[in-house]
Amino acid sequence: MTALGPNGGQTLVVIAAILFELTLPLTPAQVLWVNMVTSSCLGLALAFEPGEKGLMRRHPRPPGEALLSGFFIWRVALVSTLMMLGALGLFLWELESGTGIETARTMAVNAIVVSEMFYLLNSRFIFAPVLTRNGLFGNPYVLLAIVACIPLQLLYTHAAPMQATFGSASLGLQEWSKVIAAGMLIFCVAELEKLILRRNGLAPRLSHHRQPGPRRTP
Repeated sequence: MTALGPNGGQTLVVIAAILFELTLPLTPAQVLWVNMVTSSCLGLALAFEPGEKGLMRRHPRPPGEALLSGFFIWRVALVSTLMMLGALGLFLWELESGTGIETARTMAVNAIVVSEMFYLLNSRFIFAPVLTRNGLFGNPYVLLAIVACIPLQLLYTHAAPMQATFGSASLGLQEWSKVIAAGMLIFCVAELEKLILRRNGLAPRLSHHRQPGPRRTP
C-alpha cells in the first residue's frame, strides 16, 4: 500500500495531462529521478518498521478474502488522487501565473517527492494516528530516509549539473512553501481518513480472546 499509492499518483499525473491534452508536468528523465530517489531512500525505511500495537489481537482475515480488499483499493486510490491533485494542480497553477515550464516542472517533481515523505509517516500505522511521539519518532529509519532524501532534492533543484541533466530550475522560498503545502495535503487528509475510520468503528476490532496461560498444578 505504501508504494502503490505514490506510484499511482505519478501515473495519474501523466495520464491526466495526456487525457486533457495538457503540457506534461514530468519529463521521462524526471520520472526516473523520482523513482530512483523514492525507491533508494524512502522505499526501504518501512522494512525496519516494528509491528503495530495490537496487531496480534486483530481478528484474522477470512481465508476467502481477496488480497486486494476494498479498503486496500480505496486507500491506494485516495493517496494517488491526492498526489495527482497536488502535483498537477500546482504545475497548472504556476503555468497560469506565468511561471516558466522548467520551474513549474521542478515544483511538480518536488511536490511528488515531498508528498511521499509525508505519506511515509502516515504509512507507519494503517489505522492509528501518527501525530504522537511514537508515531513521529518511533522508527528512526523513517527519519533517516527523509533526511537523506532532502539534500538529494536540493541538489536536483539547485545544482547546475542536475539542472542541465534533468531540466530543473532553482526555487525560491515562496515556491518551496507551495511544494511543502502540497505534501501536507496528503498528510492531513490521510490522518483525517484514519480518524473517521476509527470514530465510525470501521478500523479492525481487536480480539479479546486470551491465549491459555500455563496450567497450574494443585
